[in-house]
Amino acid sequence: MKITRLEIKINFKRNRMIRSGIKKGLNHPDTIRLSQQLDKLLNEYQKVKFYRSITIGSTNHIACL
Repeated sequence: MKITRLEIKINFKRNRMIRSGIKKGLNHPDTIRLSQQLDKLLNEYQKVKFYRSITIGSTNHIACL
């Protein structure tokens, strides 16, 4: 998945979670579920960024040889 698409999903999910927290409370099951979904998206984002940096880094390294 592209990073920009992930960023859009993350921001959308974060906004939904915040609205749920304000409306229903932080301990409401819906808010907790949205928080867990946001965590998964953030983990995926970090993984993509990490692997992309390794790929780009190794490509640059090979180009220098």
